[in-house]
Amino acid sequence: MRKVPDAKADRLAALRKRQESLRLVILDEVAKQQKRQERQHKKLVDIVGTALIAHAERTQGFKVMLQQVLSSADVDERSRAFLRDHGWLGNSAN
Repeated sequence: MRKVPDAKADRLAALRKRQESLRLVILDEVAKQQKRQERQHKKLVDIVGTALIAHAERTQGFKVMLQQVLSSADVDERSRAFLRDHGWLGNSAN
């Protein structure tokens, strides 16, 4: 096997070090973008949820429709109990 000259070995080592540094920068950026997307999604859910609740409180027909949607929604039992306790499941007058 042929021996790689030192200058080439040094360059290769430097490139590998740079590659690892870039990999870490990329992982950091991906994590930042994911957190940003999660914050934006939460904000969207908050805004839309607030608007839907406000409209449902003013419009009984809309509230009934929203209750029907929630009754068939795929939510865990804890969330379903919360919705029931707050009048969002079933034919509640709340």
